[in-house]
Amino acid sequence: MPTPQHLDVLIIGAGLSGIGAAYRLQTECKGKSYAILEGRSASGGTWDLFRYPGIRSDSDMFTLGYSFRPWKGAKAIADGADILEYLRATARDEDVERHIRFGHRLLRASWDSASARWTRTRWCCCWAPRCPPGCPRPPGCWPTSSRWPNCPPACPARC
Repeated sequence: MPTPQHLDVLIIGAGLSGIGAAYRLQTECKGKSYAILEGRSASGGTWDLFRYPGIRSDSDMFTLGYSFRPWKGAKAIADGADILEYLRATARDEDVERHIRFGHRLLRASWDSASARWTRTRWCCCWAPRCPPGCPRPPGCWPTSSRWPNCPPACPARC
């Protein structure tokens, strides 16, 4: 069994907020150790998860974007692919990317008043969605917009 690693901060999710929180932590709390747990195999949160045609922000990117990395895109109301590239470039350029632990989900944590710290008591590093019992779809296939266009070919819902 591996030795537990102490981290000052554990950020859940490598989307817009998680990447922004990591940047702020690095710049405003220098010396604090941290990791970002991302349950999926890719960063970007909403902008990686939802890929259907025409997806775009409902807020202008000058408001939605990071103050430390102003949006320089041509469209203020950007499409999903441009926002995803902006997020990933930010994580890469600001040295946040190396702190992301893909395929990791926090399942349970407990507070210890004596040590004044949280302890993760259960996490999963090999999570994959499964169909409920009796579901006719193959494992991991859900007819939702978040699976488009990468739904398994055998999926009867065809996303």
